[in-house]
Amino acid sequence: MKILILLFIIVYGLTGCGRKEDIRKEETQPRAAPAVITGLEQKVEVRYRYKGDVHRDPFVMPTARQMSTSLELTGEGKMPNFGALELKGILRDKQNKIALLFSPMGSYVLRNNTLYDINSRKVPGVTGKIEERSVMLTTADKFSKTYSLREIK
Repeated sequence: MKILILLFIIVYGLTGCGRKEDIRKEETQPRAAPAVITGLEQKVEVRYRYKGDVHRDPFVMPTARQMSTSLELTGEGKMPNFGALELKGILRDKQNKIALLFSPMGSYVLRNNTLYDINSRKVPGVTGKIEERSVMLTTADKFSKTYSLREIK
């Protein structure tokens, strides 16, 4: 029985050690270098773009570029599509009334019988009158339309 165990240990030791060396040999074999493709190569230049520059820093003097964008907002506003306008609200204070009008083209404000767009530019040829729960807009060619507030349910 002792001979059988001794024989088993010798066979196991010889076969086990050889396998480890074979595996190590496979791991240490040099690998082929990856193929290098030569040809047209475009150099890509990565540029960082600061996205916070659309908001003006109040502690920095405006530059010429920032002033030019504010100059683009001057002038006259565009005539709204009267069919798409919707009266959203009427604001009242001690001195006057302000009407808020919305359309897919943008927002409009009626103040002191004058229509202004979202950039506070006067819309030419449009006047209006604010009443208690409605607004009447009139164009230069005498076309007028009345907008009423909707009831909130």
